[in-house]
Amino acid sequence: MQQVKAVCLNSNKGPKIQVDCIELLENWGVIGDYHAATGSNRQVSLLLDNEIEKIIQAGYTPGIGAFGENIIISGIEIGAISIGDTFVFNESIELLVTIIGKECHTPCIIQQTTGKCIMPETGIFCKVLKGGVIKNGDWINHCK
Repeated sequence: MQQVKAVCLNSNKGPKIQVDCIELLENWGVIGDYHAATGSNRQVSLLLDNEIEKIIQAGYTPGIGAFGENIIISGIEIGAISIGDTFVFNESIELLVTIIGKECHTPCIIQQTTGKCIMPETGIFCKVLKGGVIKNGDWINHCK
């Protein structure tokens, strides 16, 4: 089963700050986060810990939140995730996968900060179907 490794937010654009918990609002995103917006397909961003580990092994040293991610999760491979899948946190909070990857500005603020941006290939963007509070260590169910 998948698990939350870290949660982050930032009211400004760019890298996010790790926090103890985040609150998600239905059809809005993370309360207090720059990317939260009604109707957006990028309300919440996810990264997989194994993709971050690949960057570390390549010699980059990003901190948690460096790629602008709201949630870091473990226990799943990027190839197992498709648009239209859902992630259910704590059996109640539900995110719909809307976009995988993104067009990156040259060079984006994340690339300037970390040296390389992995969001174009492995960034997962979601819309909030059911809100609630997510914290480090919470369990996740990936639904096809």
